[in-house]
Amino acid sequence: MLLIRQILLYVFIGLLFSSCKHIYLVDSEMIGIAETAETKSLKIDSIILPYKIQLDNGLDSVIGYSQFQMNNGFPNGLLGNFIADLLLESISSKYHLENAFVLINNGGLRRYLPEGKITKRTIFELMPFENEIVILSVDSGTIQQITRTLIFGDEMSVAGCKAIFDDTLLKSFQINNEEWNPSVIYHLITIDYLANGGSGLHYLKSVEKRIVTSIKFRDQIMEYIEQESLKGNKLKAVQDVRIQIN
Repeated sequence: MLLIRQILLYVFIGLLFSSCKHIYLVDSEMIGIAETAETKSLKIDSIILPYKIQLDNGLDSVIGYSQFQMNNGFPNGLLGNFIADLLLESISSKYHLENAFVLINNGGLRRYLPEGKITKRTIFELMPFENEIVILSVDSGTIQQITRTLIFGDEMSVAGCKAIFDDTLLKSFQINNEEWNPSVIYHLITIDYLANGGSGLHYLKSVEKRIVTSIKFRDQIMEYIEQESLKGNKLKAVQDVRIQIN
């Protein structure tokens, strides 16, 4: 059983790493049924070891640097702000979106970003799920439900918008620094987990007009960090108030 788990572990890591568009080939070898468990284990290790070394070397490659450590937080945290901001900037540019804002769940961000070097392994640990980016066209009713999620639902991070509450009463909701207009259709940039009703956002499942980008959330994060590194920029986040609860 232990041997099977060992094999499955490395196969799983290999499948994850293939999303970075690197494929490694490992020669196969038949292992006799009559061999002892110890002999089998040694043979399996000898087959897996080169593959594991290649994976480790790839995952440990540095893709950028951060000016400071970014932690999750609510109602406003550096890490959530950073990830939401990069999604807004990257996806709005790729799809030429106007009137766009971002909503992501803090629970999906599984670790902090450290100060200093950022590796691919860091991002795999930050975002271990195979989530993809989705763009929804949302009307006034959906936006009202989103504002209720911000105060009553799971902890979220946003970009491109600001919500102000007096206790649990919504006083203001701005998109692109302007009070939202109930007659306007806005673009919500999010992930498929939320777009399909995860974290209690069941109302998003009924949004018919959507763009399934097929862009992995994790890949977009890495692409942004690599582009910033090529520009000579260290990563930074804005500590501003996006969800204000008085």
